Amino acid sequence: SSIQAGDIVISNGHVDYNQAVAVGENGGNGGAIHSSGGTLTFSGGTINNNHADVDGGGFYVAVPNTNDITTINSGATIANNTAVNGAGAYVNQGLLKIQDAATNITSNTATTSGGGIYMANGTVTFTDAKVQTNTAANNDGGGIYLGNGNITISGANAAISGNMAKSHGGGVYVGGGDFSMSGGVIGGTTAQGNKTTGNGGYGGGLYMGGGTATLTSGSISGNTTT
Repeated sequence: SSIQAGDIVISNGHVDYNQAVAVGENGGNGGAIHSSGGTLTFSGGTINNNHADVDGGGFYVAVPNTNDITTINSGATIANNTAVNGAGAYVNQGLLKIQDAATNITSNTATTSGGGIYMANGTVTFTDAKVQTNTAANNDGGGIYLGNGNITISGANAAISGNMAKSHGGGVYVGGGDFSMSGGVIGGTTAQGNKTTGNGGYGGGLYMGGGTATLTSGSISGNTTT
C-alpha cells in the first residue's frame, strides 16, 4: 500500500505477504507499506513475511518533515521481512517510538544494514519493547541501525538480543549522535547475546561511530565479536 502524507493508524491489523518490486531504478521500497510522511502508528497486529527489493521490507517511511512521528506499540509484531536495508522497517527521519513489552521486532533479515530497524536520521525512543534475532547479513546494525541522531532505551522489559551483524553493532549501531540507556538489556546471557561475525567487526552489543554514550541503568552483556 502507498500512503500519502497524513495521519494513519493501523490497529490490530495484519499486513502480511506483500512485495515491493523495483522497476529499473524506480520503486522497490516498502514491502507492505510505503508512507510519504505524516503520523503513522502501528498498534498491535502483524507486519510479517513481506519483501522489498530495496529498503523497508515491512514498511518504509519517507518522512519529508522532521517533526513527523512513527509509532510501533501495543504488542505489534514485525517479523520475517526482508530488504536491502531496514528489513523490519526503514524510516528516513523524524521521531520513531517503539513501545510496550509485548511489541516485538524479530527474525527480519537485511542483506546490508538494519536487520530489525533502519533509522537514517532522527530520534529513536525504545521503551520496554523487544528487538530479537534480526540479521544485517553484510554490514551494520543487526537489531537497530541509526545513521545519525539520538537513541534512548528505557524500561525494565526492554530487550535487544540475539541479533547479528557482519561488521559493526550486532545489537545497536549508532553512526553519530547520542546513546542513552536507563533500563533493560542489550544481550543478556551469552546464548542471548548479540554478535558480529566478520573479521574486524566491532561492538557485538553496541557500536558508536561518534557522539556520547550514557548508561545509568540496565546492562550490556553477553555479546560477542569475531
